[in-house]
Amino acid sequence: MSCLACRSRKIQCDATKPQCLRCLKSDVPCYYKPQPTDSLACVQCKRGRRRCSRTKPTCDRCRQLGKKCEYPSAVTVQSIEVLDALYDAPTSEIEMLCESTMHRDPPFFAGNFLDRRFICKLREGQVSMPLAKAVAGLSLDLVVPEYRLVSFSNYWYERLLSDSLLSVPSLDHLQALLITLICARSSIKHFLLIPVLSRMAYGLILNHELNWVKDPFEKERRRRMVWNIFVLDKIYAAGVPEFVSCNIGLLSSRPPSAGLTSEPSPFRTQLPRYVAPFNLFSLVVHLAQLQYNTLNAVKLVESGTGSLEDVAHDLHLTLDLLPDNLRYSAANVAALPANHRSLFVNMHLLLLLNQRELNRLEGPARSLDLALAISAIARDNSHILANSRTTTTLAFALFEASKIMLHAGLDVKSNIDVMTGAKWADPSVVNIFLRELCEDRLFGGLLSLSELHPAHNLSWCI
Repeated sequence: MSCLACRSRKIQCDATKPQCLRCLKSDVPCYYKPQPTDSLACVQCKRGRRRCSRTKPTCDRCRQLGKKCEYPSAVTVQSIEVLDALYDAPTSEIEMLCESTMHRDPPFFAGNFLDRRFICKLREGQVSMPLAKAVAGLSLDLVVPEYRLVSFSNYWYERLLSDSLLSVPSLDHLQALLITLICARSSIKHFLLIPVLSRMAYGLILNHELNWVKDPFEKERRRRMVWNIFVLDKIYAAGVPEFVSCNIGLLSSRPPSAGLTSEPSPFRTQLPRYVAPFNLFSLVVHLAQLQYNTLNAVKLVESGTGSLEDVAHDLHLTLDLLPDNLRYSAANVAALPANHRSLFVNMHLLLLLNQRELNRLEGPARSLDLALAISAIARDNSHILANSRTTTTLAFALFEASKIMLHAGLDVKSNIDVMTGAKWADPSVVNIFLRELCEDRLFGGLLSLSELHPAHNLSWCI
């Protein structure tokens, strides 16, 4: 088997270990691809030649037998040069990581539009390389040491972003960009690239149901992609109409729910069509638009126009319509698939943040209760949030909660620990968070919050 460096350059390798002769003469690092079985099956299943579910930290068979489950180390990428070689490697190298991603269930927003036939399509040449690399990047932890995972993942997606933006727009390239955006740690990049994704979606007619698309998987893929873009757009628009690029009025694509109804909406503000009961995805879409409506209404009230009555009605109605399985409890969190839990926790932080926005003008008493609730949910689920790819809501919620708690003379160390423990959070956001809270300043209105996000920074000037 050729080493990664020789394979990427498509030259013959003598396969000498630990370093081939060509790499030795060129004085470059020499690494070999791990065997697929090493990265997929646990040691116990491999020894017994049994089928392994490949779930980590414990596979299904070891869990049933009560045995200790161990996975062999597959770490091979120790430098940027080797990571470049892996990025430029043939499809077979990328396919191994893609297969691992699909077996492990990717993060919800990065994978809820991935077709389960993805690997078969990849082997048949029906998947573009940018999309394959975007999916492969979600399993870099199999080949990258833990202490370099975040920086190497950022580097991987930085390269992919450049490649995808220069490509001819297609569904695969849009999907690759969407995964890249979700996995990026920069709030500025989110803010700048969401309008690009929205216009690509319009250009590919994702905002409409197309009768000539017959494949049900492809139909659902198109719907979920445009609604994912919609959610990101609403969160980053921060209630400012001028920043909206994926307008709900332009979307006739079916909302992410089990069925549709022609009954009038029970909500007063403009929201996606509601179909009872909510599911996790449809509730996230609903809350993203409701957050936008709430922020916009608060801005209008502070400028002397508008009313909070309609958004307050819709928020209370949303709370009433929550099915039991989507209400917050430790049991409901545990019952969810692992890749849905961080989304569930962030969804409830968003709900509390919405309530906090409505109570901003009503005095501190209720606000303190909401701040303590935000802090408690974040603290109890810190192990889940530590690996969450979506940390914008977490940053906003903990920042607001911490300001209120500081003014009440309460300790915010647990909030700081959760924020600094989120390894995928934007470093600039974390630095602002720490600078403001650790200095224990008196906060002036919303000025400090504006530093966390470019939309907030500009919105108060409009």
